[in-house]
Amino acid sequence: MIYALFALSLPIALTDLKFHKIPNIYLWLLTIFLIPHLVFNGFGDLKVLTIFLSFTTLLLCLGMGMGDYKLLVIIGLWLNGAGIPDFPLFGTMILYCLMIHCVLVSVYKRGLPRFIAMGPGIFIGLGLYLATR
Repeated sequence: MIYALFALSLPIALTDLKFHKIPNIYLWLLTIFLIPHLVFNGFGDLKVLTIFLSFTTLLLCLGMGMGDYKLLVIIGLWLNGAGIPDFPLFGTMILYCLMIHCVLVSVYKRGLPRFIAMGPGIFIGLGLYLATR
């Protein structure tokens, strides 16, 4: 699963940066790679998974895009099933990456952006999170 995530991270990040959308074909490919992982490893701790899904649903209600939501759910299912459910650290890494991205875009465009592509921040945050494991 980790190979599929990192193989598709560049196309997802570039598409999200250019169009502010994550195509469903990439998400379906990640889901196809996720299903055998869940069959063999299970969902992990359901309490932790429920809390993670509640927070991501709250972010969706606050304006996060649906593609970003689906990507976070796929990554969250994989992390929880793999037995590494330190989601507060994972969320912190993503938020730091998004803040840096927002500052860089603001400096480049000389104004606050209306939309932020979360795909690159999610993958950079995931890479930083997995590097600390």
